Amino acid sequence: RYKNQHMLAHAEEHNHSVGLSFSDLSFWCFKCNAYLDVYAIPELHSLYRAAHVAKFGDPPCLPSATSSSGATGASGSSGSGAASSSG
Repeated sequence: RYKNQHMLAHAEEHNHSVGLSFSDLSFWCFKCNAYLDVYAIPELHSLYRAAHVAKFGDPPCLPSATSSSGATGASGSSGSGAASSSG
């Protein structure tokens, strides 16, 4: 997400809060500075599904829209790992 600062600059310039890493298909929230749990946030499912199919050729296994885990979806960890599609 911070490689060469491209994604950070884009997020700030265009007011985009979320970045998707094509390397590991993780979502990063620039506003809350945390990874987002794609399984807990149904609004991310269609984008994740499309990225997964583009990368692997098969759709991912996702929870049904009716299941609810009660989680907020944001992970407090800001550990290493790319969350930017730019390189």
